Order: sequence, then structure tokens, then C-alpha cells
Amino acid sequence: MKDRMQRMTPRISIGIPVYNGAKYLPEALESVLAQTYQDFEIVICDNGSTDQTKEIGERYAQKDPRIRFYRNETNVGPLRNFNRVFELSSDSTYFKFAPHDDTYAPEYLERCIAVLDEHPDVILCNSRIRIVDPRGNTIKENDLSVNGDLPHPSERFLAILNNAKCFELFAVIRRKALLQMPPPLLHYYAHADGILITRLGLLGRFHTIDEPLYFNRDYKERSGNTYKTYQEYTYFLDPLQRGHIVFPRWRMGREFVRSIGLVPLPFKERLRCYGHMCRWVKWYWTSLAWNLVVAARTAAQLLATAAARVIKH
Repeated sequence: MKDRMQRMTPRISIGIPVYNGAKYLPEALESVLAQTYQDFEIVICDNGSTDQTKEIGERYAQKDPRIRFYRNETNVGPLRNFNRVFELSSDSTYFKFAPHDDTYAPEYLERCIAVLDEHPDVILCNSRIRIVDPRGNTIKENDLSVNGDLPHPSERFLAILNNAKCFELFAVIRRKALLQMPPPLLHYYAHADGILITRLGLLGRFHTIDEPLYFNRDYKERSGNTYKTYQEYTYFLDPLQRGHIVFPRWRMGREFVRSIGLVPLPFKERLRCYGHMCRWVKWYWTSLAWNLVVAARTAAQLLATAAARVIKH
């Protein structure tokens, strides 16, 4: 019975968290279904969409038994929805977050999994990224991946500190590496994806296939184009924090430092990572200072609102 269950478990689970994604979700699903590597499952979690996302997800789940569709009755925030697709997925060898609006070359999964099968010390594998417009036309081709294929954890740590694109979140990742992360997988603050990537980078190497097999869609309504400050982005990622005073850049620094202590590292490597954090503070000291200014303004607004309520009553 156990052997039968192991055979039934797909080698890779693909989690698609989505909110109001009806425009691009069918194309994303067709792109995965067209992969040359077919031993997968797709877990879709609809975050309370108000468009046709639910109908599309249910229709695809009815057509293909490898697709499972779930729905949150209310919008729980994107990070909680990301965590939910991981929690709902099977105990597969590999896992991949797949944005509802991106697509892939047919050989993407096959080539990524081949790298991971051949190199046990590689934690995740992705390809170069091609940026496309809403119609799928190429905007530009470049390598947006962090240089994580370095021998020492401290070198990878520094490389990740310098990278803000975080496309590694959407790579093919070893599940056992993700399970070593403290839950929840993605915590509820800005740059939680970057923190997860940092911790994975301290565990092992990244590999980037030197060919654009991943097509990332860029358009005006994307969250990355909508929210211009980390404060706004924090409230978008975790609606429960709206109206609270937040220090997103300070939280980011704290989590980077915490990451160094979470992963077993040789003493010298750990020391080098702490040294790199000193450089990070130097790079972002203006942003750290601005966080304090914004927090002071928010506190003043909250006090003024509270005082007005007291006077009114």
C-alpha cells in the first residue's frame, strides 16, 4: 500500500495562488499542461476572486484529475494564499509556485528537474527570464536571477542581498529544503519572498539554465507596478496590518540577520554573513531613516484621529 501511494504521488507539485486572474489563468494552465514533463499536479487556490476565476478553475479541475481547485471565501491576503497552496500540495519531491499570469516553454520543467536530479547540492533551479507584454510579445530578455551558483554560503548571501527581483521564488525547489524553513513558509511582511530565498541560499546552491524558458508577463495592473512604497506593499501583502505602524525596511534587516542564525553554518561563514549585513545597513541607511519618518507621521495621524474621537464624544 505504501509503495502504491509513493507511485501515485507526483514528483512535482505546482501551486497557483490567484486573485481575479481570469484574463490570464487559462493561458498559464495550458502552458503547464503542455510541458514535456508530465508527472505533476496543479493546486489552484482562488483568493476570493470576484471575476470568472472560480469557474475557470473548476472547469480545468473537472477536465484533468491532476488539477485540484480550492477557494477562500474571503481574500486572506496574497502571502497567506501562497502558503495555502503549499500546504494543500502533495508530498512531492519538488515544488513550484507558478504565477497565474506567467507561462513557460514546453521543456521548462523537464530541464529544471534534470538539473536537480543530477546535482543533489542544488536547492532550486530556474531558467533565464523573458519579460513579455500582455499579449505575450517580448519586451526584453535578460538574466534577472541572483547569482546563487557560488560555493560558499556567505557569497550566496551577499549575492541575494544585492538582488531585489526574487524570481527564485518561482523556481523548481526541493520540497525538503522548503520544509526546513520555519512556518509559515512566507511570513506576513514586505520582501518575505526575498527572505525565503535568502534562507534557501544559505542551505545550498541555485542553478540558472542559460536560456529563457520562463516568460514573465509585465502589465500595468501587476502588484509590483501598483504599490510604490514598502509601507503600501506591506498593507497589500497583509491586510491585517493596515492602519498599524510598520517598519518594513527594519523588519527586512531583522529577518536577514535572523536567517544567518537559522541555518547551520561554519563559524567563519556565519561571521562573514554578519559582516555583509553591515554593508547592507550602509546601502539602505536612507531607507531605514525614512521608515522612521513615515512611522512618526503615521503615529501622529493615529493620535490625531483618536483625539478627535475623544473630543467628539
